[in-house]
Amino acid sequence: MGYSGPSLAVYALLGGIAVLQFLFSRYALLQRLLVFSVFALLLVFIGFRGFVETDMHWYYPLFEEIPVFGDGILPYAFQVGVEPGFLLWTSLLKTLCPSYVFYTAVNTLVDLLLLTVVFNRYFPRRYYALFMLLFLAFFGLTYEFNLLRNVKSMLLFLLSLKYVPEGRLGRYLAFNTVGLLFHWSAVLYMVLYGLLRRDFVQRRYWIVLGISLVMYLLSPFIVKYLVWAVSLLHGTLGQRASIYLSEGEYARQKLFSLGDLDRMLMAVLIGWRFNRIKQSFRESNLFLHLYALYIFFAFCGHGMEILHTRVANLFVAGVWVLYVSLMQVEKRLPALALFFYFNLASLFKVWSQSDKNRFMQYDNYLLDEKVITFEERENYYYSVYSKIPK
Repeated sequence: MGYSGPSLAVYALLGGIAVLQFLFSRYALLQRLLVFSVFALLLVFIGFRGFVETDMHWYYPLFEEIPVFGDGILPYAFQVGVEPGFLLWTSLLKTLCPSYVFYTAVNTLVDLLLLTVVFNRYFPRRYYALFMLLFLAFFGLTYEFNLLRNVKSMLLFLLSLKYVPEGRLGRYLAFNTVGLLFHWSAVLYMVLYGLLRRDFVQRRYWIVLGISLVMYLLSPFIVKYLVWAVSLLHGTLGQRASIYLSEGEYARQKLFSLGDLDRMLMAVLIGWRFNRIKQSFRESNLFLHLYALYIFFAFCGHGMEILHTRVANLFVAGVWVLYVSLMQVEKRLPALALFFYFNLASLFKVWSQSDKNRFMQYDNYLLDEKVITFEERENYYYSVYSKIPK
């Protein structure tokens, strides 16, 4: 089964719990137990993982070298070129316990708690397992495994959305200022305030989707000329930009992949049910904006995986929320069909992304007698990425 077995097992368990939540939606105590089981499952799976994926080669050495509180952390935090809030947070956790396993587990615990707060604002408990399944399938697992700084910034942004309909700009900016201390992408969230305050209507959504699909179809020609343009740049910047735009690890050259087809179909379905979704909960207008931004950058960034990853997925929360909202606004049979589609699509997605990916070779400090060492993982990392200019 390659490297996807553990992830597939977790996704299948989430799907099974989601079925139980729907079948026994009237039993409050059982719902609480199922929510707790989902939370515990993800805490163990994500929080006690070994050195999985690629960015561990950066975060683990940082954790090892960072000073603890009272040992010069403030000068360090403003000298190393990394967001100071993230460095102070890392130093605090290291002060409490100088174990990278503890550090990873606490980070995961905080992320899951914040994500649960977001979920509780919009949905009843019976959707919790499905919401978490969609979170993992649509970039959430990458956030948790690789983007420890970005995920805090994104979650703080989601918490700040509460204040947009109320017109409380100060509180919105306060949350995202804290997010900025974890990752610079919070700047984009800050400037979104004016857009999010505007009413988003179905006609504008179709225009955005139409433009996005045209750009998607033109992407082979656009990427071709972009590669030529950046090739004119000299030095490391030009080399790195060319790699990001044209190398297989960073670029997607073919049109109409299954992932793109899924994205198109769901974008059309969201447009079709736009008004129903908009009337289903107060903050729906915000997430329709986010989803439109997501599909715009996802389609316009086709052929440039670095753009798709770095920009479109800043707004991927629109997917998590609107897909669950679709379940709420549909009648019983269409909702059931969507439920099984989301589960199967999530399983296929994790299989296709991890089965042949050795970086996703999973091990766990609680469940395995021995995990692959950082040095072994790092050796493989550099054997793959040594061609990228430093």
